[in-house]
Amino acid sequence: MLKFRNYNSPPYSVILLHGGPGAPGEMKGVSEGLGSNIGILEPMQSADTVTGQVNELKDILMENGDPPLTIAGFSWGAWLGIIFTAENPDMVKKLILIGCGPLEQKYTSNIMKTRLRRLSKDERIELKTLMSSFDLISDNSEFRRFGELMKKADIIDPIEYEDEILEFQPDINRKVWSEAEILRRGGNLIELLTDIKCPITVIHGREDHHPFNGVKEPLSKAKIYAKFHLLDNCGHYPWLERNGSERFFEVLEDELKF
Repeated sequence: MLKFRNYNSPPYSVILLHGGPGAPGEMKGVSEGLGSNIGILEPMQSADTVTGQVNELKDILMENGDPPLTIAGFSWGAWLGIIFTAENPDMVKKLILIGCGPLEQKYTSNIMKTRLRRLSKDERIELKTLMSSFDLISDNSEFRRFGELMKKADIIDPIEYEDEILEFQPDINRKVWSEAEILRRGGNLIELLTDIKCPITVIHGREDHHPFNGVKEPLSKAKIYAKFHLLDNCGHYPWLERNGSERFFEVLEDELKF
């Protein structure tokens, strides 16, 4: 599989990190929606540990990027951006968190309830069945269907789009996510954020199943300054939302100027 995709002309000073973990390629729509004057790298993370993904990202940026860079991470990619920036402060000039997962465990209790509520009865049954055997899923088609159902619940009013994920990676998702959850439960994400000195921006849909307060309140409590953009009538994937995509790209392009 590709290690990364590049968009427009060098220098490549903007990095877009996909979610998942295990969903490489899903940032293509964001990359293509930004202005043609922005040099962008879209890494395809393939390591199956958090440390491995950080090291993999560093190698790609050292060889192909133009540090210090702006990192914009989506969902899991937001967490990866936090971890990478804390460990490599000289390589990052701005960190943008898009649809970031809650930074503390106490904000996670209603996430799946919110998703299930947005699906039909049959879809809820199907999703629960897949969840009950999630640790055993090895078939990419089952993992793809799991992702499709989650995505349907995560977008409030979708525009027409094609799935950009190049390869669904259930093993990577399970292994990396199990490590990432330990970081959240132990308060390590907030500790890492306190070490970050570059500007931090949060872009979040008001209807995101990841509660906005799960990002804002922990940052405020830890006295970590961040700039917040809350998008109305918008779910987890702002670039795929009928009511959120235009505003999302306006905000993101504006943030990438500085």
